[in-house]
Amino acid sequence: MRDFSVNDPTVPAAHQGRFLAFTDLASNGMKHLAALAGAGLTHVHLLPATDFASVDALTCTNPNIPATTGNGTAAELAVIAAQGTDCYNWGYDPFHYGAPQASYASDPSNGLTRVLEFREMVQALHATGLRLVLDVVYNHTSASGQNPHSVLDQIVPGYYQRLDGNGAVESFSCCADTATERAMMAKLMTDTLVRWADQYKVDGFRFDIMSMIPKGAMLQALGAVNAVTARDGRGHTYFYGEGWTPNSAVSAVITPATQANMAGTGIGTFNDRLRDGVRGGSPFDSGSALTAHQGFINGLCYNLNPGDAPDCSGDAGDAAFALQNRISIGLAGNLASFPLRAGVTGAQVDYNGGPTGYTQQPQENVAYVACHDNETLFDISQYKHPAAVSVADAGRAQAVGLSLVLLAEGVAFVHGADDLLRSKSGDSNSFDSGDYFNRIYWDGSVNNWSVGLPPQNTGNNAANATTLGPLLNSRPVPDGATIAAVAARFQEFLGVRRATDLFRLATATDIDNCVSFPDQGQQVHGLIVEQILGVGCVSATSSGLDGVVVLYNASTSTQTFSLASFAGVTQGTGSGQVSLHPVQQAGSDATLLAGWKFTSGATSGTFTVPARTTAVFVRYH
Repeated sequence: MRDFSVNDPTVPAAHQGRFLAFTDLASNGMKHLAALAGAGLTHVHLLPATDFASVDALTCTNPNIPATTGNGTAAELAVIAAQGTDCYNWGYDPFHYGAPQASYASDPSNGLTRVLEFREMVQALHATGLRLVLDVVYNHTSASGQNPHSVLDQIVPGYYQRLDGNGAVESFSCCADTATERAMMAKLMTDTLVRWADQYKVDGFRFDIMSMIPKGAMLQALGAVNAVTARDGRGHTYFYGEGWTPNSAVSAVITPATQANMAGTGIGTFNDRLRDGVRGGSPFDSGSALTAHQGFINGLCYNLNPGDAPDCSGDAGDAAFALQNRISIGLAGNLASFPLRAGVTGAQVDYNGGPTGYTQQPQENVAYVACHDNETLFDISQYKHPAAVSVADAGRAQAVGLSLVLLAEGVAFVHGADDLLRSKSGDSNSFDSGDYFNRIYWDGSVNNWSVGLPPQNTGNNAANATTLGPLLNSRPVPDGATIAAVAARFQEFLGVRRATDLFRLATATDIDNCVSFPDQGQQVHGLIVEQILGVGCVSATSSGLDGVVVLYNASTSTQTFSLASFAGVTQGTGSGQVSLHPVQQAGSDATLLAGWKFTSGATSGTFTVPARTTAVFVRYH
């Protein structure tokens, strides 16, 4: 909530950081959202905006943080000193599940104001053509026992919280875990979700650590919410969340809402397989491991960091091809059944000892490469790009990464302002890093990189400081032209997705039958080739296309790829011909427009794409 507007000078001061900022349609933030909605964005997901405990809305103050550059510590020290008294927190410490957060209202002492202004926010987003997803935290409470912020334990002690064998409250979720397997806790979750959907017109819900909640309770809540939205003619409500495997003590007492267990339910889970393949490494990396573990968009096996020696042999153990296979499965809805190549399904592609593909329906695949947790996509790539990579090339690499999300089958999820190269100056967990490190520049003038070392008391920031510090001093801040170029590419990929329903296939059958990766068996480091057949293959399509071929070229060189099925096909926009997608043809990527090519011979057709570029080719029916 605060990130969206608290630093936007075009928002009236009384609205900055509050619900009403979304009603200021002439502000930089709302104009940016409106432009994205026009290009194809459908939803805005807000971190918890229900009542939480960490911010005292009546006494919190906004500190003055000294402007800092490079790896300076002045801003960090000031932010740490203000933690606990400032008005900033992500809000994953719920207090009252059914009430809007007071600090986001113009009058935090007036409950009616909270209710009214939240509803005005939703109304304004709907008028802009956007729907609202609310982040909800039913897996734990902010406190238990007799703590002043403990609500449920003071109603019925020991009932609403999950207890261990000694009667102590468990805290596997980081805080006091709730027992949603118990009837009244499940009812509290369902009743408050119904209230948000019915009275506030919230359109979807993202569940924090959803795997701490029983699968049955999730399905019960979804059914109750859908009954309300169906009555209003609003259709299906989308549920999604974190489906990570919980502690075994949790799995022993519930059937948790994990990635694998939610397959077939229509409830989405975040796809860490695609995320890690694009970014490289894992969220648990710190320090020098961040530079060593490169990914698809930042150099693995085609632009290695000095001293790193992964397996780039091109054989079965090739590190880059392993990541590219996981990404390919993610592009195909992360379906367990998807036939990547003969005899190998999505479920048979390895992900750290488990299956890569685990969904049964594409809507269960939340394709993403960054969210509020961990480093932004720009920041993680600052660690991984070799030193010689220019700002412009880093921007092009980011655009390729975002294209892998926006063109994936399933649900595309993008961290706010990643299209503007958003940076948090390397912060790995900015939940309590204040407005300073979480700043967004909606005008695209700069991106908040190199504004000081982030607070060393959160996340992996202390472990990362030795590695991050020199980067903050040496890596330049992106210029406005680079930021604008990435923003333009992002809107073009949104436009491609909206205009071409082949990237929004609704069934596993269509994906299994009509999506393929012809580069299997002839893979190249930094290149993924995807083909989606259209008319005559998918069950129904409004695109009017025989199909599309996408080359995701993250590498540092121009790439070509030949397909025998395109032998004798000519370039053009007539029946049976091939051309660059019309949205990209009308776009402003001079590198793509000057470098793409399709040539055809007697035995194959060859697609050519410039370095660090995603190109979508269409074949007309």
